[in-house]
Amino acid sequence: MCDRPGVGMTDIFTIHHQAALLRSTLYHHLAEMLTYPSANLLRSCQAGDQDRNILEVLRQLPYELPWTLDTCSTDKIVLKLASEYMRVFELPIDGQPCALYGGVYTGNRREVMEELLRYYRFFGLSTNQAKDGDLPDSIPTLLEFFQFLTHKEAGAGDADEVLSIRLVQKDLLERHLTRWVPAIKSQIEQRKAPAFYRSTVNLLNEFTSAELGRLAAQQPG
Repeated sequence: MCDRPGVGMTDIFTIHHQAALLRSTLYHHLAEMLTYPSANLLRSCQAGDQDRNILEVLRQLPYELPWTLDTCSTDKIVLKLASEYMRVFELPIDGQPCALYGGVYTGNRREVMEELLRYYRFFGLSTNQAKDGDLPDSIPTLLEFFQFLTHKEAGAGDADEVLSIRLVQKDLLERHLTRWVPAIKSQIEQRKAPAFYRSTVNLLNEFTSAELGRLAAQQPG
């Protein structure tokens, strides 16, 4: 654990930066798990591979995060996962769905989407490259952007580039994701979502909070 006594801030910065590819992998998994379930995801869940993939990443991260085992490993649950995704996130059945669009949880969604588009374009990206051409404030789209940023951080050529990329992550976490995800977590519980989606959103909530804490506190010595 990088938070153990005696570890200096410079060491914490280095350890966290060195975990950039692991962080990128976790962002990838979370984006996939909060997208309408693909055939590949369903097969991975049924075989138990998804649990193993998540745990393998979590074991190597420099901080602890929760993940509940066996949330989606039976035929019955896998067969219902697509319909449960629609019920929980898309359709107004027994109440309003839990929107996976962050701008819904702010006062000015248009402003949020315009800001995110500026970030995407700055890095040469657009939402046309996102799955299903989703809107800029889609949570999976933003998670894919964090996957891109952390991967770019891992390959950055110098300290200034590393810091610049990490500052973008900090800003987006601080002003957007860590504000939106707790609201999604509350709504998903009200929607009585299956354990797979509750565990996924809980992991996302803990992960984004942990990331913001380290990005906000760390400065190289």
